[in-house]
Amino acid sequence: MRKLVVDLNNKPCDRWVVDGDFKQAIEELLEYYLKDLGFDDDYLGGMGDLLTVGIPEEYLGELKGISDKTQIHLNRVVAGNLYYDFMKMVIGCTAFSAPTGEGPLHARNLDWLSTGSTLSRLTLITEYINGPQGTFSTIGWSGIVGALSGVADNRFSITLNAALSNDKNESGIPVAFLIRDVLQNVSTFVEAVGILSTTTIPCDCLLLVTGLTNDECVVIERTPSRFAQRWAKDGVVTVTNDFINLKVSADKHIPDNELVASSCGRFNRICELLQDKPKDADECMAYLSDSKVQMDITEQQMVFHARSGAVLFQGKGY
Repeated sequence: MRKLVVDLNNKPCDRWVVDGDFKQAIEELLEYYLKDLGFDDDYLGGMGDLLTVGIPEEYLGELKGISDKTQIHLNRVVAGNLYYDFMKMVIGCTAFSAPTGEGPLHARNLDWLSTGSTLSRLTLITEYINGPQGTFSTIGWSGIVGALSGVADNRFSITLNAALSNDKNESGIPVAFLIRDVLQNVSTFVEAVGILSTTTIPCDCLLLVTGLTNDECVVIERTPSRFAQRWAKDGVVTVTNDFINLKVSADKHIPDNELVASSCGRFNRICELLQDKPKDADECMAYLSDSKVQMDITEQQMVFHARSGAVLFQGKGY
């Protein structure tokens, strides 16, 4: 498993250490992403500054630094970082919280329609140090500055699941960059939930946020400009890929794929398993690996513990 430390005391353009392994990984990742999106260099060039709309200047500086060090065009690097916004319904997920005597555990499968376990093999755990609110870690990939999964030591953890509604898209901070910004700059669970609930974002998503105590567990159901919250009962809350509390009209363009078709089944199965609450991270991982929860396209499995900042990870081939 590859790991990297990013020192936030450094200038944004100098934060990411690019060695041969990093360069090879980002080249392979972007080739996969952009082929999947159907974007070539001419198309990206025609988008111009539209690609960077909503990305905070600090994180854009990091992307520029990665582009300079890898000699990969900035537009390619940025497009890879916006993959969720472009292709969210090839990304599934099952996530849940479970109470313990040391605060909640936060478990999640990342299910992704990819080939050859590329996304599992290229997984990178990044530890960010010297942040304004302390250390935090994300599970992502080389060159990905935003976050789909992360834990802020002794504060909270956040994971993203895909969802679709018919609400119109809005201009706003891309959700992966919003999650990164909250992990970096927000000190409390309550403040994190407020920002993640009300900030305008470009597209739909479902966010599981867990804090330091067993009552600090909530699913935030998001469209670009609306939200609903679904709080844990007895420390347990589950989320797959469906809106439950937020009233939305069905998206007529939801694809007919394995992720969509299995969402209800995965939700019901994990709820059934959680009637017997897992005692530790290993038992959470066993629930994630249940044959009716884990999918052939599950690329990452992880358990976070916000109080300690602990991360347990497994992926295909590990």
